Order: sequence, then structure tokens, then C-alpha cells
Amino acid sequence: MIASNEKYNKKTRFFHWLSAVVILWVTISGFYVTLFEVDAELKNSVLALNVLMNTFFIPVFMFRVLNWVNNPAPEDYQGLPLRSRKIADKVHAGMYLLIFIVLLSGVLMMDRKVEFLGMTLIPYLPFDPALKEFFTRLHIFSVCALAFCVALHIAAVIRHELSGLRILKRMLG
Repeated sequence: MIASNEKYNKKTRFFHWLSAVVILWVTISGFYVTLFEVDAELKNSVLALNVLMNTFFIPVFMFRVLNWVNNPAPEDYQGLPLRSRKIADKVHAGMYLLIFIVLLSGVLMMDRKVEFLGMTLIPYLPFDPALKEFFTRLHIFSVCALAFCVALHIAAVIRHELSGLRILKRMLG
């Protein structure tokens, strides 16, 4: 039996916190410049930065999923029943699916290529305008769903911390 204070491995912690920073930044900044009246130059700069961050995040996310499959979370037999662990696994799988949909729909809705330092990172994919509109709507819906899931994830971590199950301590290393 593994103690409840066993830490997640270094790769898992690295991928988790890098993902958290990217997802929280692009979600909060994206909602901010989309929902509030901001200077057009600021809005364009933030959205361009978010596209670039997500472009570089795509391979990181693929490695994170591989790491998740190959390195399951430490078992915790003190306070977290098997049913709760199964729910947590399903919720994490759902969040990974949402992240995949957000990233894929973001690429497929783009109306231009993505460049960095003069190199094309993602080429422009010319789709029918109706299909681009579908991917745009899918992106907006999946971003909102992911934001909701991230909020629930944070709430669950707080709940576990308050109940004595130190998941955050294990994820911080």
C-alpha cells in the first residue's frame, strides 16, 4: 500500500503545472479580451499570443497524455474510496478530451497560418466557410466546457485539501 503523501513523479508534476499555466492564461485572457471592451491592439496581441502558446502546447499536451497513460496517479487508500478514484479518472479523461477538442477546433477554425520567427508552424487550412463556422462554435463551446471543468477541478482540490487528503501537496512536490 502506498502512503497518502506519496508525491506524483517529476514528469507528471511538470506536465500538470505547465498545462495549468497555459490553460489558465489562455482561458482567462481569452475570456477577458472577448467579453470586455478592450483596445483592439491589446485584443489582437493577446489572441495572437494565445494562438502561439496553444501551438507550442500541442506537443506538450500529447506528451502529457502519454505520461498520464504510462504513469498513473499514486494510489491513495487513506480517505479516497475506489469509487471516487474511478470518478476522478473519468473526470481527468474527460478534461483531456476537452483539451484535445479545444486544441483541434482552434487549429481548424484558424483563418490564417500560424507563424513564429518566419517559420510556418501550422499552415492555413482552407475549409468551406460553413465548416470554419462549425469549428469556431465547437471551439467556443469546448473552451467554456473546459473552463467549467477546470473550475470544478480546482474546487475538488480545495475540498480534498480541507478534508485532509493532501493532493495539492503531492502535486507540488
